[in-house]
Amino acid sequence: MRNVILMIMLAVMSNGALAKWEISSTSKDGLQSQYIDRDSILKKYDRVQMSVLLDFRDAQRVEESPSPMFYKSIEKQFDYDCKNMQYRMTAYSYYSDQMGEGDIVIGNARLSEPNWKKIVPGSSETELRNIACDKK
Repeated sequence: MRNVILMIMLAVMSNGALAKWEISSTSKDGLQSQYIDRDSILKKYDRVQMSVLLDFRDAQRVEESPSPMFYKSIEKQFDYDCKNMQYRMTAYSYYSDQMGEGDIVIGNARLSEPNWKKIVPGSSETELRNIACDKK
């Protein structure tokens, strides 16, 4: 079991190094940018998977950690239900450096039973859903 978890984590880690990140948005203050990897888009019926990277200019602290842990980027894997306008995060990795580089500070290669969330019109999730679901 331990080897299976290690292999999954390595697959998630290597995905960031091979990704072709394309900027999708930047915060007004320029401190955070969001990227997508169009090559990661996998469509099956009304469901789509896509990788998203959040990149921060300054180091961020992992709030859930009792000891200080810092990261500069987060790679997330999302599932989108195109028909029912909902999404869920299925995996994530926090990286010590920008653009998914450096060491993994904290991560979960597969969230167990992630909950579906409704997409609110006009939100950033709407933009991401449109990119993922419009993939030909």
